[in-house]
Amino acid sequence: MVVTTPSKYKVFLKDYLSFGQKRELQKLIFSKLKIKPSADSEGVRRTEIEEFSVDFMQDIQDKAFNMLIEKIEIEGKEYTDNLFELVMSWNEKDGQSVFTEIDKITAIFGASELTEVTADSKKKTRAV
Repeated sequence: MVVTTPSKYKVFLKDYLSFGQKRELQKLIFSKLKIKPSADSEGVRRTEIEEFSVDFMQDIQDKAFNMLIEKIEIEGKEYTDNLFELVMSWNEKDGQSVFTEIDKITAIFGASELTEVTADSKKKTRAV
């Protein structure tokens, strides 16, 4: 898969995570959550997330970047080393275009569906 940024940089990346990579990212997510199982008065099971810090989402993106990005081509020159640092030096639109694609790939394993957190909410309860 190739992503072309607004500045016409070509980013070559895998379009999937291996099962092992997916589990590695899930482990990172689960290590950051504190949950409390409970049941309501009608016996419906619920899971309450007691603590949830969204900063680990950047950790997941950074780890996924290294799993997915294979090479970058800029004006015909190919780069295969220090790709994370290279993308971090780009303007926001170019860098964000890469991470938008990474988010699409990593969303398939449910990280984005795990919970919905808003700026004014520290915990969310959802039925399981």
